[in-house]
Amino acid sequence: MKLLILGGTAFLGRHLTEQALLAGHQVTLFNRGRTNPDLFAGQVEKVIGDRATDLALLSDRHFDACIDPSGYLPGDLATAGAATANSDPGWSCRCGCRKRRRT
Repeated sequence: MKLLILGGTAFLGRHLTEQALLAGHQVTLFNRGRTNPDLFAGQVEKVIGDRATDLALLSDRHFDACIDPSGYLPGDLATAGAATANSDPGWSCRCGCRKRRRT
């Protein structure tokens, strides 16, 4: 299976990438290349870009599933989904972490 993982080198994404590789999936990571840039060297395809400005780099690619554990804001998923619309994967995972201040 061809998987796209947004992020993929820290926190949950790192573990998702490890498990996907162990399961024999073909993995593409889309991230800024700042966190653990050498992690998974030679094991995954890396597309370097920022989700706010560079998602068009994914528009002509096909993926069987897309996993987005790095989205923090409600619009992140919609923007990333639109950029990979030709893949027609249906987003398989969407995680977000927000801190709320107690009032």
